[in-house]
Amino acid sequence: MDYFLARFAVRTLMVLFFCFSLLHFLPGNPFEESEQLSPKVFASLSHHFGGDLPKGAFFEKFNIFLKNFLSFDFGISVRSPQKTVIDVVVQALAPTWTLFLGSMALILVISQILFLIAVGLELEIEFRNFGRMAVTVPVFILVPILIFIFGFQFHFSIVQTEHWTSWIMPCAALAFRPIFLFLNWQLLGVEKESHRPWFKFFLGLGFSRRQLKLFWSYRQTWTSNLAFLPGLLVSLFMGSVFVESLFQIQGLGFLLLQSLLLRDSVTLMVLFYLTSLGYFLFQNLSDYILKKNPRDEY
Repeated sequence: MDYFLARFAVRTLMVLFFCFSLLHFLPGNPFEESEQLSPKVFASLSHHFGGDLPKGAFFEKFNIFLKNFLSFDFGISVRSPQKTVIDVVVQALAPTWTLFLGSMALILVISQILFLIAVGLELEIEFRNFGRMAVTVPVFILVPILIFIFGFQFHFSIVQTEHWTSWIMPCAALAFRPIFLFLNWQLLGVEKESHRPWFKFFLGLGFSRRQLKLFWSYRQTWTSNLAFLPGLLVSLFMGSVFVESLFQIQGLGFLLLQSLLLRDSVTLMVLFYLTSLGYFLFQNLSDYILKKNPRDEY
């Protein structure tokens, strides 16, 4: 337990120092490049992050930065000066959370169905080859196909509405690639397991390869899901930038893109910081539950 807490703390400090370096060590002032930034907002942001301190006051600036980020006090927003950055992020969190939940449900259900079909019909190699091709399909090609099928043929809403059907295409677009990544993850795991001594032992007792693989999959499903979760969340967040922008979903991915266009460095740092914290938290949690210590691999 102490190792996981120490790993989380060290990684968090590394992310904080990286954000601090971007804010203070690069030439110029990051707030001067933001569009429509009034002198009052500029002064507030500069003071909040220690920009008005002398250049040599490194430790004082880092101390202020550390307190602000650890207390989630990120100052006012460049996009909406009447709001704080954390208010803007929390407001964008609900649509992204809905998109994530829908996508993860599709990923877990569809990948598991495909896995059972592949093992049941003994077509693991064919499904893995198809999965490798499927993950190479770019999102900007997949989304028009989904719009043509669901929007034009089945008349589902393309624009976001309160009806649940308006979430089908965004969730499907975001889940498509992770479905086959997760499928290949499971198929590769069961292939490695088939070379272990216990597998060969039960083959000698008369069990078929299909029975043993299905038995292993039932035992390992939740373990595979948990181990795959940290990377899955990062993949979904990166994919949400394009999906949310295309479907005009006012979520975190849309906020990230708009912050890039507006050169809102504070919001970009906050999104990077919070995303990193989420990844570290889920990775430590999954490793702790699975009793997986990375030091044992060396």
